[in-house]
Amino acid sequence: MKYQRLSPSSAYSQSTRITPGETQANTRPEIKTEAQTKAKTTSKTHADPTKPPVVPRAGVISVVRRQNLFLLVRRLNAPDAGLWGFPGGKVEPGERLFSAAERELKEETGLTSTATHIADIIETIRHAADGTLLFHYVITAICCIETGDEQTPVAASDDAMEARWFSLAEIGQLGTQASSGLYNLAIRVAEQDRTNTLIR
Repeated sequence: MKYQRLSPSSAYSQSTRITPGETQANTRPEIKTEAQTKAKTTSKTHADPTKPPVVPRAGVISVVRRQNLFLLVRRLNAPDAGLWGFPGGKVEPGERLFSAAERELKEETGLTSTATHIADIIETIRHAADGTLLFHYVITAICCIETGDEQTPVAASDDAMEARWFSLAEIGQLGTQASSGLYNLAIRVAEQDRTNTLIR
C-alpha cells in the first residue's frame, strides 16, 4: 500500500502561470471536440467497457503501539504482497472509520482495540503502464490502543502472512521490504505521541 500524504495545494498543481509579456495566443488551450475528450478520458480511466469504472474508495490503516514498538503485517495479496505495512483494508458500506480500523486490526492480527484518533489522511493512486487507472484509495490512518492483555501474542490472518512488532529504527531499516511511506508515517505518529505526552 503506497502512502502519499494529501496536500491542500495539490489541487492547483496543474494550473498554468502566465508570465508578463505573454500573449493570450501563446497560452490559449488546445480546443478538443467532445468526442476527443471522451475518448481520451475513457482510455485512461476506463479502458475496458465491460468492467465497472474505477472510483475512489475509502480505506483505513490501524496504527498500534506497544510501548515504543509498532505493529506491522506482511501483506499476502497485491498490490503490496510481501511488503511490511500497518494492518488495514477497505471500509465496508455503512461502516464507520473507527469501526473499520478496529475490525481490520482484529482480522489481521487477532488484537482487540479501541480506535482513538485520526493520525493522517493518505491518498494512493496507481496506474498501469499505459496510463489506465488501476485503483484510487483515500486512506485514513487511525491510531488504536489495545483493550486486552498487552502480553497477548499477535497471530497473522486474513490478508497478513506475518505480524510482529518493530521499533522505529527497525522500520527504517526495512528498505524495499516496506510499503512506500511507511517509515514517514511511523515517524509522524511517534512525534504526535511525544507531543501529547509533553502536553499531559
